[in-house]
Amino acid sequence: MQLFSGPAVSVWDLFPKLEDAFREKGSVVQVPSPNGKNKLVFPSGWGEDDTDEYTFFAVNERRRYPIHIDGYVQPHVIWANDSSAALFFFSNGGANCCYETKLISSDGEHVNVTDPTRQVADDFIAYRDKLGLRCEVPHEYPNLYPIGFLDRSHAFIAAETVHHSICDCFGSFRAYEIDLPSGRIVKAFNQAVAKRMFDGNLPWDLGAAPNDDWDINPRSCASKR
Repeated sequence: MQLFSGPAVSVWDLFPKLEDAFREKGSVVQVPSPNGKNKLVFPSGWGEDDTDEYTFFAVNERRRYPIHIDGYVQPHVIWANDSSAALFFFSNGGANCCYETKLISSDGEHVNVTDPTRQVADDFIAYRDKLGLRCEVPHEYPNLYPIGFLDRSHAFIAAETVHHSICDCFGSFRAYEIDLPSGRIVKAFNQAVAKRMFDGNLPWDLGAAPNDDWDINPRSCASKR
């Protein structure tokens, strides 16, 4: 499928690295939109401060808007082709979980930050429950990754069972088309279909997710609990 967006840009890959792998002080990273009029700006030392809140900035023309998030692990940006919005995802824990997705949109004058994934998460948890699939922690929240934009009003989101051996079918996922900015689910796609649709555009290692039949034959992927 042809997406209305470019590839995910890794914010950390843009920072100069020191030998100890920390970001170099004095460096500022900018992730510009396709038209160059908007950008996300990550200040010097971003992610190094001992804080529960990590702030970066959306710059719209000459206005600068602070964006506060609660994590900094593996931040990535996906811009819509028309520069009207970006999907930003990151983990507030570690490299395994828990990944969140924010929609950063602009109407030309203001910047809005919303979470368009709540309905996707609720549907994915309910879907797993219906199949009788469980985690040791009931209803463990899934990783929520953006795949990209369909157009300026719709996006694709992947919901993945976290890679814990205490979860049935860990590492498996389902994809969703959602309305923006409401997050209303338009359509859901099982793992095998999503791999064919989004070949080369799936985030992280979802293209190699195990057991494409996990929701057709749930007994095939029980955990080792």
